[in-house]
Amino acid sequence: MDIDDRQKEYILEEYRQLRQEILLVLQRTDVLERNALLACGAIWAWLATHVENLQYKMVVWVPLFISVLFALKSGSLRYGQHRITRYLQRIEQTLGLAEGLGWHNVHFMIPKSLPLGVGLWAIFYWIAIIVGNIVAAVLFPRLLLTS
Repeated sequence: MDIDDRQKEYILEEYRQLRQEILLVLQRTDVLERNALLACGAIWAWLATHVENLQYKMVVWVPLFISVLFALKSGSLRYGQHRITRYLQRIEQTLGLAEGLGWHNVHFMIPKSLPLGVGLWAIFYWIAIIVGNIVAAVLFPRLLLTS
């Protein structure tokens, strides 16, 4: 596909802007992951130090609820990032980059050579937090009964 200079200039600026957006998404995802862990840890720490005052036993499920919300938000950010990456890959192809050139073209080759791609590590992270909160919510009341 032939593009004129004005279209090429537009595409390059759009490419730069979308790359910036991907960097922001990665930063936001890191913040979400950290905040989810801190929020759940803070709630569990508070619960552990206020055992005698717990009137509502359902409160032990709050960390699970919070971690699921954080995971859903992270998933939506990663989905948006994936869509942008696919579009940037198309831009690289439109600009006629040779096979294997362009970060986004190479990016989609990486999971084939690595045992786990970045997306799988994120899934593992959220599953670990969610399962950890389920286990803690189930075991916490039992620990109260034994103490």
